[in-house]
Amino acid sequence: MDDASELVFQNEDPRNGGPNSGVAEFSVQVQDTVEKSGTESVCFLLTVRRLKFAEYQDGKDVKRFREDFRSLDRRIRTETAENFTGVIAPRLSHKETSLIDTVPDNNARFMGECAAERVMLQRYVNAVLLHPIIGRSKIVEDFLTLPDFSQYSHYKFSLAKRFNGVVDELRSSNYLDPDATLEKRKETLGPVSGAVSDFHNTFTLQNINKKNLSAVMALVSQSLNSGGHPKDPVTRLLVLSTDAMKQEEYGWHLAYWNGELTLGTYLKHHIAQLDSVKDMINRRRALLHDADKAKSAVEHAKPLKKESAQATLTKLQEAVHSCTSTAKYEMQRLDELELAGFRQALIDFAESQIQAAQESYEILLEQIRRIQEWYPEPSSSPTPTVPLEQ
Repeated sequence: MDDASELVFQNEDPRNGGPNSGVAEFSVQVQDTVEKSGTESVCFLLTVRRLKFAEYQDGKDVKRFREDFRSLDRRIRTETAENFTGVIAPRLSHKETSLIDTVPDNNARFMGECAAERVMLQRYVNAVLLHPIIGRSKIVEDFLTLPDFSQYSHYKFSLAKRFNGVVDELRSSNYLDPDATLEKRKETLGPVSGAVSDFHNTFTLQNINKKNLSAVMALVSQSLNSGGHPKDPVTRLLVLSTDAMKQEEYGWHLAYWNGELTLGTYLKHHIAQLDSVKDMINRRRALLHDADKAKSAVEHAKPLKKESAQATLTKLQEAVHSCTSTAKYEMQRLDELELAGFRQALIDFAESQIQAAQESYEILLEQIRRIQEWYPEPSSSPTPTVPLEQ
């Protein structure tokens, strides 16, 4: 299309889905971070495969810095606000993770110092690619195929300045949406978003407690490892106890890691998508406000300006109608994706916790076997008594 927008979707309808609707044009896997030196920003390796003749071709690797992902997010959101009011653009979460150290060993679900951030970026990229219009936009193609994406790194984020003041005014007012479905969604969005944020905060606190418990187990293990003669029975029991405490330390640490990498990262991603829904609703509010002003202008326009005012009103009414149908489709599409994502995150979380617990229990059972082998259960013979002095 001949259009100045990087997204080039002003004349597209996301409900149509474009060619091969439901199948992403690209398949992307966010790999490990690339070695960095000095003050260089963290760089991620992306393996990109393109759909061709109904099959994904061999992958090609591109390097993207942390700021490149943020620039892509800013650009998509700005272009969406300026060109398509009803679209809900995938949003990159900027919530910090509680994972600030390296994983204990390679039994964790993901590895590396930036493992949680890598999972967050993968969730975001997947959401972008699955969008029926944004996923096929020029800006996304450039992000995945250009050797260098730094040309976008200084892109300024000025999200629709022309109606920011209107949105701020309407946020504090009881502005009813003429569409009942969208009005209901607007009213429930606040409570739902608050409930998800509370759940995320509670989950994060509970997960950090696992890490704290792991640290306690490390201290207990260290205190038990007090030395002594290796053949001394008490010393041998202390060694077994130390091994058991070390396994408990590892088990709780692993549960903490996998909890954040599964359900923790999903909740952060989901909160970001709810914020994107709020952005769309605020843009729609501004559009409705403009339409009401245009209607009033037609009613009070002088004969010579009546035709121009009516043309402006007609254009805005068409925009409202298009926004209504697009917004309904977008919310239904997002609900289905997020529900499936939440379901999978819960399954991954449960499986990872079960795996961590099973590994710990197997080691503890081995400790019990070793204790029973080294120190058989005492016989039932009577306990010898101390003879009394004559």
